[in-house]
Amino acid sequence: MDPSKNEKYPSNKSYCIPANQKKYKGEVSSKLAYKISTYGKVKEGRGGLTFIPPPIEDSKFPTVSVIVTLFSGDSFDELFKSKPQKAPEGKVSLFVLHYKYCKHVLNAFQGIIPEGFDDEFTDNLKKLINEIKLVSAESVLFNWECCSGLDTIQEEEHFDYNGIDDDYSKKHLVEKDDNLALIKYLLDNKHMLMFSDFAVDALINDWDIKLLGANPFIKLGECDRQIELNFIPSDLKESSSVQLQLVGQLCEKGKMVISAMPGTIVFGFVDEKVRSYPEYEINLLTVVTKTTGPELLDNCEIAAKRGTIGHVMLKYKSGGVMLLSAGHWIEMSKFDVDLDNLESVVQDFGGEYKNKFSEIKSNNNMKEIEKYSRYQEMANDMIQKSTPCSYSNKVNFQKKYNKKVEKK
Repeated sequence: MDPSKNEKYPSNKSYCIPANQKKYKGEVSSKLAYKISTYGKVKEGRGGLTFIPPPIEDSKFPTVSVIVTLFSGDSFDELFKSKPQKAPEGKVSLFVLHYKYCKHVLNAFQGIIPEGFDDEFTDNLKKLINEIKLVSAESVLFNWECCSGLDTIQEEEHFDYNGIDDDYSKKHLVEKDDNLALIKYLLDNKHMLMFSDFAVDALINDWDIKLLGANPFIKLGECDRQIELNFIPSDLKESSSVQLQLVGQLCEKGKMVISAMPGTIVFGFVDEKVRSYPEYEINLLTVVTKTTGPELLDNCEIAAKRGTIGHVMLKYKSGGVMLLSAGHWIEMSKFDVDLDNLESVVQDFGGEYKNKFSEIKSNNNMKEIEKYSRYQEMANDMIQKSTPCSYSNKVNFQKKYNKKVEKK
């Protein structure tokens, strides 16, 4: 179905953002201005590919996951750059890649090491290839960040005095053809890909049906301030994402609130009844049931809770997985943590989490409300530091929240 001809959603224009928040000539989007002032600018890094070493205390462990996070311009979701990724008895190798270098990385994956680059780029590229060989294919995550490089509204020449031209206000992938070719290669090789917020918007707009199959998604609007996610905890526990497994385990009530900066995408299905396509199967994991926008759209459902897509997975027949989310875990703000489950999880993680939990629990001078706040902060931190993909089954890593091995 062509989204532009969808009777339920007659256009791709904003349904949730008030009309008085439309942008005009010479203005920068409220989201862009807010996020730049909040997070500051992130440098692209020399050579376009940077390796971020794991914490020193994790260096003795085997690599259990590889994450490559892609961005251009100002980053609005610095989770992987600001939060070291942790794994029980394992380490996560993290790389930062500028969008414009996708072509060179893809060439290297196909056996052609690019020439003419400095030693840092070449060394990091070889290290990335070697690290990927150490882990299972499904333990490799490429994350397309929400960033300013995807926001075409910065191109003032495309504005008019009556408001923004919708054709130019859409988000688009930087070096679109190179990005799409890399996406196709990664899916064919059983890796996981993640897109959040602006990146989801760009993916929807630049979707290539010849490479990715039918596009099941449509942008419905934008929201801000906060969104409420609803889910079935058992579904998240059985997902192929360690991060989502932890959410399901720590939040038994199946509800979580995430802060949302101005312009956060609201998206849904072109046809919510279709969950299977020739190229992939759709697994809806969370729904947005509340936003601060003036109108909440009725697009999809989980456990009788209706709303729009929060998190959704496309599981391709090739074995590759695409995970899309409306918001960011770095903006997680409120959920009711199950303390018994938290204690069980920290025993598995050990180290700093186990020590912190014991200190809080044994502190008789701390009020219960303060203890609970500390527990919640710990749970937030654990979720944010857990990889969105699975841990590798190439190493002896028998933990109950790694779906690749049998649960205890």
